[in-house]
Order: sequence, then C-alpha cells, then structure tokens
Amino acid sequence: MKRTKFLLYIIVFTFFNMTVAPILSIGGAIPNLVIIWMINSNFEIDRLDMILGAFLSGLCFDFSFSNKIGIHTLVLVIFAYAITTSRLQEIKENWYNRVLLLAVGTLLYHLIFASVLYFSGYTLSISLIMMRLISWELPLNIISGVSIFLLGSKIKPRTFKWFRM
Repeated sequence: MKRTKFLLYIIVFTFFNMTVAPILSIGGAIPNLVIIWMINSNFEIDRLDMILGAFLSGLCFDFSFSNKIGIHTLVLVIFAYAITTSRLQEIKENWYNRVLLLAVGTLLYHLIFASVLYFSGYTLSISLIMMRLISWELPLNIISGVSIFLLGSKIKPRTFKWFRM
C-alpha cells in the first residue's frame, strides 16, 4: 500500500474514532478504531509507515483531547512498534488469531498508556482502569474489530484486502 493512501486511511480512522466512536460508547468505554485498524493492517504495511501513521494519529488525539501534548503520540508510536515486531504468518492466515491479537493488542495499548501516564506524573487508579478495560472496552473492541473485519471482507475484497481472514 502506498504511503499516502495509508496515511489518508489512518487520518480517516482517527477522525472516525474522535467523532463517530463516542456514539457507540458503553459504560464510558469507546471502541478504539485506530488500534483495530493498526492491528488489522499490520501485515500489509511496513514498520516505518505504521510508526509514521501512529505519530500522526497520536498528534490528532493530542491536539483534540489531551492537555499534555505527546502522551497519545508516544503511546501509539510504542504500540505501532510493538505490533510490527509481532508479524507471524499464523496470525495473518487465521481470523481467530487476529481476534486474539486484537484482545492482546488492546491490553498492550492500555498497559503502555498507563505506564506513560505513570512516568509522566499522573496519579492512576489501576483497579479502575483494569475494571473498565476488562468489563467494557475489551469486549467492545473485539466486537467492533470483528464487525470491521467481516464488513471489510464482504463489501469490497479488493479495496479492503487487508481485512481478509
């Protein structure tokens, strides 16, 4: 996939995540469409483009939501690096493994996010974060991810070839 097309998609998913995804919130948890898209497109995009897309997406989040610039950017760049190092062929070929990767990726994202916030001087309630994550956000991301995977593979297989299972 060409870099400009990839960057356009990451910006579109970021703005969908900021505008449409809050409508789907349950229990204060919002499905993270950027994480879902990054995990699913992990096999088609090289590491540098993934990190560049994560950087741009993080900047969009930081300028929109954060009172400290750089928190979301750092988290998404670390997350992009982590998922691009785990490119196993078995995960690409079996969609059950992609769902498992989505669950592990959501947990990894929040672990990185909590670590960055902790080392930035924020006070955290780990039990509250884990309870919200396990009870709402993890199932919501899995349901949203499976829906996006299936929708992408059924509608236009040539356009959404990275959604194939």
